[in-house]
Amino acid sequence: MASQTIDELWQASVCHFLSSFPPAAVIGDTQVLLGNLVRGFLTTSRGPIMQNWVAVLDVRYNLVARELIDVATMHAINTNVDNALVPPPQQPPPAPMQPLQWAATPATTPNTTAMPTGPPPPPTLPPPPLPPPRSEPLGLKVRQDVWDYVCDVCGHKTGCRSDFYRHMRVGARRPGFKITKVDPTDDPHWYGTDDTSTPREGDMVPCTREKGEKKRIPAPCGSRIIAAEGTRRKEYRDARRAELARQEAELHDGEENESENDADNGPEDDSEDENDADE
Repeated sequence: MASQTIDELWQASVCHFLSSFPPAAVIGDTQVLLGNLVRGFLTTSRGPIMQNWVAVLDVRYNLVARELIDVATMHAINTNVDNALVPPPQQPPPAPMQPLQWAATPATTPNTTAMPTGPPPPPTLPPPPLPPPRSEPLGLKVRQDVWDYVCDVCGHKTGCRSDFYRHMRVGARRPGFKITKVDPTDDPHWYGTDDTSTPREGDMVPCTREKGEKKRIPAPCGSRIIAAEGTRRKEYRDARRAELARQEAELHDGEENESENDADNGPEDDSEDENDADE
């Protein structure tokens, strides 16, 4: 099956890495390769055997210290591996001794007898099967093919590019920031630039958040975004008040003009009619 093929390829890659690089040699590009190998675990079946290989990598290279995997995830993997190693059940006690039975003596050999037969040997039990792989063996809600942008200033993670742009332009104070290159399956980093043409770089990590879950943005970016949002809302309120005041002034001026027009167009002078009547 496809998952088995992926498992075999990933195991072969792990074995090759273990035999090729001692811990002291895992630096720079080699550590990036190790990080890609650890993230490749998410493409496998993630069963107990696959988790055991991650545990082997951690023992040899200390993945947690290298920040290639978090402590909680590594603890969950080790727990699952330990639970999968169930000792085989004890052999059942031997059957009680049966009385010796002598085989019938063949007629042609009157001076020979058959050897007594003892109890049969206990059956050989097969080793217990490993538990089936869990759908989420890590205890995490990992959404496949979803990656988070990590701010290189405060470490905040977001999976929405538009939110990340706003975060970098406002929180990190990089006007005009934009992504120039990102392909986390080959290189777990994002690359970007801003109005100053300064190259920027940060990490891409698999998303481990629940869908719709949002976390508080740490300082300094969080306080800057809150301040900018407060300023924006204040400007909006001020502009709205100014617009309402302008509309109210126009309405008031219109009412005054109507009153003046009514005064100018008052009742006609009836003096001529009165003169005609006197004549």
